[in-house]
Amino acid sequence: MTFLLLLLALVARPADPRAALEEKFRAIAATAGGTVGVSVLNLETGRGASLHGHERFPMASVFKLAVAVELLSRADRGAVRLDQKRTLAPADIRPGGPLSQRAPDGGLALTVGELLEAMLVEGDNTAADLLLPLAGGPEVVTAQLEAVGLGDIRVDRSELELLFDVAGVAAAPPRSTRTLATIRAAAAAVPEATHREAFTKFLADPRDTATPDALVQLLRQVQEGRRLTPESRERLLALMARTLPGAGRLKGQLPAGTPVAHRTGTGLDFGSTNLCTNDVGLVTLPDGRGRFAIAVLVKGSDRSLAAREKAIAEITRAAYDYWMR
Repeated sequence: MTFLLLLLALVARPADPRAALEEKFRAIAATAGGTVGVSVLNLETGRGASLHGHERFPMASVFKLAVAVELLSRADRGAVRLDQKRTLAPADIRPGGPLSQRAPDGGLALTVGELLEAMLVEGDNTAADLLLPLAGGPEVVTAQLEAVGLGDIRVDRSELELLFDVAGVAAAPPRSTRTLATIRAAAAAVPEATHREAFTKFLADPRDTATPDALVQLLRQVQEGRRLTPESRERLLALMARTLPGAGRLKGQLPAGTPVAHRTGTGLDFGSTNLCTNDVGLVTLPDGRGRFAIAVLVKGSDRSLAAREKAIAEITRAAYDYWMR
């Protein structure tokens, strides 16, 4: 009888370790609500696993990683200087991030390098919209991604355009009258029914989306230093390692002190539904075991932020444990 039970247990157990990991991802994803996309890749062995890895998800601030790569690539070619300064005008200020608190009316002078730091470390939206044109704009960033085999990542709009589209703002204030106050007023003036329609449409929009698998490949290219000089690669990874938002996501359940270079993204809520809650990054394993790239994206969830972040943390820990076994 004992032998029969053992045999049945062996038959029931997934023979493929990858299948077992993906099964664990699926079970954890059920606690997050909405749809959860996961992709993990061990950069030493080339082995990985995924869940909805080919499905598109809104990126939110994850897109800032793609912008940073293209910006640094241009800096390496001498097309952009990281020490050049820009004084913020009132029309430059965006909701979201410390720059809107430090200089709500503009007037602050920052270098491109300082804006890059604000964009990556603090997820600052003002910095992102100032750097996007320096990276060539959405069309160039997307074209460059496609040129290196990452066509499943799309950058289509600025932070301001994203805000207005998800809120359903039909008539954006012109630059001549644009301030932090007029931006907020335009979003607040949208009727609830219009906002609901815009939010639902945005959730299904293929623009400014990416697949988890493509984001992991972008992380792989960052790790391998493709398109960047060693100096720019180290600058990028060092800034990603200092990311402040989302401490409870990829890093949430990893052993204390585990190095994680990551970029988060969080979409707006409408009612009880969240647009997206994301985190993508590179996790360093101990004892010289290398790194793995991971992308976890949650869209359309009606669960709490704590539940979404916990699921991201548990998925990351499952991948960590898989490669530490």
